[in-house]
Amino acid sequence: MSTKVKILSSLKTIRFQDCDPFNHLNNGGYSDYFMNDREDQLIENYNLNIYKIVQKTRLSWVVKSSKIAFIINRPF
Repeated sequence: MSTKVKILSSLKTIRFQDCDPFNHLNNGGYSDYFMNDREDQLIENYNLNIYKIVQKTRLSWVVKSSKIAFIINRPF
């Protein structure tokens, strides 16, 4: 019996072009990083490829809403 990981995490390098003049990650950039990494996690951890499912069934998921809380954990 395989055990599925319930809490996944990732570390990514934030790219300069996704930051504002104060070197903060742009809100839209954050959403892109989050969604791209989630797609990778589904494939790597659950063998769930949403693109293959869409091609096969012509069905997909839609994000109805999202909320982002930015927490800065940096010494000043």
